[in-house]
Amino acid sequence: MTENGALFVSCDNNEIATLLVLSDEIFSRWDRTIIPVVNNLKGRNDKANIAQCHEYIVLISSPLFEASGLPLTEQQKKKFKNIDAKGERYELRDLRKRGGPDTREERPNLFFPIYRLPNGELVLERPLTDFEEIIPLKSDGVEGRWRWGKGKVKKNLAWLETSYVKKSKKWNIGYRVYLNSTTAIDDENDDESDYYEEDFDDLADEPVERSTKPKSFWCDLPPANSSKIG
Repeated sequence: MTENGALFVSCDNNEIATLLVLSDEIFSRWDRTIIPVVNNLKGRNDKANIAQCHEYIVLISSPLFEASGLPLTEQQKKKFKNIDAKGERYELRDLRKRGGPDTREERPNLFFPIYRLPNGELVLERPLTDFEEIIPLKSDGVEGRWRWGKGKVKKNLAWLETSYVKKSKKWNIGYRVYLNSTTAIDDENDDESDYYEEDFDDLADEPVERSTKPKSFWCDLPPANSSKIG
């Protein structure tokens, strides 16, 4: 095994316990992930009471191992429906933090107003006249907090856009995330948990599409337009 290598081992329920003991003995300092894989949706009737429909992949990886991720699905790509002046596709993600710790009480330094001018421009300093004050309020009225601190917001105001929510009668702020991952905010060090992973290649001249991080549960589902489970 190389210093940045990884080993994928497929096994069923009969061998998983033995495999884990062996991996602990041989690769005690390496990371280990157990991935259940549904490979027979009908289930096998060779077990009493329960029809077995899954096996396992055990991933044993060096701490230096870095996965490139998986290509986005067509459904995921459709979320990048906005187009900028250069013709590049992007989506907007909520600047307000969702999921704990997501309140002002927990992260008071990440609660501050952002001001919207009549022309849609956003600023951090309170204008003298004609402005909307936007703060990160949760849907239940609890004071939330932004994903970014003031310094990062100030540096990347051009990446922010507002939208008005009629139901709640308030403005939301979103930030741009491009399908081409080489078009990105300079400082990505916020504490959000994205459902996409950036896949940067500083040496590449061609646009690099974003990739998505593989999940810890794999299921081989039939196509949406198929009524047959195989």
